[in-house]
Amino acid sequence: MAFSPEKNILILGASGIVGKSAVEMFIDDRSWNVYGISRRFPEILSEEHSKKLRHTSLDLFDAAACQEVLPKFSHITHILYTALIDHGTDMAETWRDEQNCIDNQTLFENCLSVLLKSCKNLQHVGWLQGTGKAYAIHYRKVLVPVRERDERDPENSPNWYWTQEDWMKDQLKGTNIRWTIYIPDCIWGDALGRPMTATKALPLYASIQKHLRKPLVFPIIERDAVIQHVDGRLLGRCFIWGATSQAAHGERFNIDNGDVWQWRNMWLALSRFYDIPLAEKDEQFTLQEFFDQHEEVWKQMTEIYHLRPYTLKELLGQSAQCVDIQMNNCPKQQRLGGPDCDPWLESRVKLTQAGFTECVDTEDMANHYYRKMEDQRILPKSSEIRPGR
Repeated sequence: MAFSPEKNILILGASGIVGKSAVEMFIDDRSWNVYGISRRFPEILSEEHSKKLRHTSLDLFDAAACQEVLPKFSHITHILYTALIDHGTDMAETWRDEQNCIDNQTLFENCLSVLLKSCKNLQHVGWLQGTGKAYAIHYRKVLVPVRERDERDPENSPNWYWTQEDWMKDQLKGTNIRWTIYIPDCIWGDALGRPMTATKALPLYASIQKHLRKPLVFPIIERDAVIQHVDGRLLGRCFIWGATSQAAHGERFNIDNGDVWQWRNMWLALSRFYDIPLAEKDEQFTLQEFFDQHEEVWKQMTEIYHLRPYTLKELLGQSAQCVDIQMNNCPKQQRLGGPDCDPWLESRVKLTQAGFTECVDTEDMANHYYRKMEDQRILPKSSEIRPGR
């Protein structure tokens, strides 16, 4: 097979919420040969994307396997690292776990140490940092907005984002290889596995409530959190920009859709899409508790509405707990922005000034994913849900 010398992108972690979106956007751009590495082939890809993705199954935690397989990718010109590993079921504890930090660093070095030596025409490496852990939002109050120029908090340790960044900068010294770090806020995408996203949690909650003839209930929380979301498609297009723009070289960029939402307003948008009322009073519950209590109801719904036979646990991963934490619907020690529910918002001014100016309306984005998952038969169509059926 002949390879284009300019546009060979390798996406590491291709089956995850970020990696799958990146695969789709790079293929849609139609100027790249797109390669993906993950343990499993990305699920629910379209037929076109499945045909055009050149996928290799590989466990990046297996150093020997990386040494054996990755030299075959010597023609790669651009690398995007989106892989992540976690062993726990408690998302908040995972962020603070020292072993998780060590394992994510190992994952990073296992593959990239080989690729940096093997890819003789490598032009650019991009990778991600999460807003919460990068800016220590997972345990303390921050000054709003958080910006890329903010100094590291020495107490924000262990932190694999920092060790990855320092290691990569050291590896690239004296080379002509460009690099970019992307710091997305709360990411939306339709990948399966162990996602941490509202993408499935919100419509699953709404569809179950509609099926049960119940309104959308907003949880009782101390203070309604404000949130910035980012569309996986927007993030994918930003990756393309970063891989080819000189203005992105050697920079860290916050990225979000461009708007700010209160969670209560997200419930209102959900009510509009599913055409079900909002409850008159808030109630004390978490989404994690709700889904734990409704697994059997969902199983029945998959049969009634002829859906793919995924369980709620398979669809949600850590998403329910993720949304609970983002909403401040959690114990004080887990709250983002500190125990007093202080706001945590980022600035994307630097990215806009550098040249990436795209934005997305968050309600339009959410509705896009709801419809897409309906078409994929992951969710029942709102119009076909017959209460009490």
